[in-house]
Amino acid sequence: MKRVIQLLLVLCVFVLAGCKENKERYLSITTSGYDKKGNLMVNIYKYSISKKRLKRRFSKKYTSQYPLGVYSQSKNTVYYTAEYEDGSGDQLYAYNLDTKKSKKLTNSLTAINQIIPVDNKVYMIGVEKGQRSLKPYYYNLETEKFNKIKANADLNFDNMVYDVFHHNIYLSADYQSEEDKALEEANAGKGSKYIAPNTYIYSLKDNSLQRIYSTNRKLVYRMLPEKNGDLCFTECESIPAWNPEYFTYTLDMKTNKKKPAIDIDGIMDVTQFAYYTSAHQIVFLGSKSDDSKHSHRGIYLYDVDSGSIELLFETEDEYINNFVLLE
Repeated sequence: MKRVIQLLLVLCVFVLAGCKENKERYLSITTSGYDKKGNLMVNIYKYSISKKRLKRRFSKKYTSQYPLGVYSQSKNTVYYTAEYEDGSGDQLYAYNLDTKKSKKLTNSLTAINQIIPVDNKVYMIGVEKGQRSLKPYYYNLETEKFNKIKANADLNFDNMVYDVFHHNIYLSADYQSEEDKALEEANAGKGSKYIAPNTYIYSLKDNSLQRIYSTNRKLVYRMLPEKNGDLCFTECESIPAWNPEYFTYTLDMKTNKKKPAIDIDGIMDVTQFAYYTSAHQIVFLGSKSDDSKHSHRGIYLYDVDSGSIELLFETEDEYINNFVLLE
């Protein structure tokens, strides 16, 4: 009898592990557009990668500084930004699709640039009242508390991505003082090109930041966690307005050395929103012209091995602002 119980326990462990491993990966897509009454709306969609099925999960009048929201499948909740009624700035809200009710989660922010829900936490990059630099925060859904992730006061955070393969979070940042100096250098002469300061990549472990890479006066334009545990990222010396060259590398997480990687920007005009969905496929927001020179801005799936490109989602009536890969 004891042996039977042990076998059952082992089977349960395997079943639970299998369930965790087989979580459905999906895209949370944010668009903006006008409704029939002429109101500017923010829309949140879920795109199932395995089923190739799109479903709108949320639509609300646009009141924040720019459209931003993310659908969490595990919570069946949309986390979005909206300007608070007193006009003090954008705050984080949660709309529960089961109860059809919204709840304000933060009070001290003035702007939010990114939202990533992971398990019982909602991570974000934002600015607190009276502050200038963007910083990382998270809202704990269990304790219902807003938390600031400890970081150097001068750091200004630009980007954050979730690693669906190993459940890590990566962030990029530079020092505000160095960014200001670079802007002064660019403004010193008419038409001078802006050259970015050093940018740093951090890994978030147990809500603590660990620096893993530093550029030499380059921006980190995008980050793509890979299935093998390495991190793919793109560098450029200036902002997109200056039409810089983009160089993509893979950072070996064991040796902390980088090597040239796939030329993502050679595929088409690709934005910073790009993710590996498997070891050999990348999904990204980009623009591609057809034979009639008409540009199609949409979300594409690129197969690294075959070089094939598949259009997953585009819309003529709405503008695709951004998307994130989650599970």
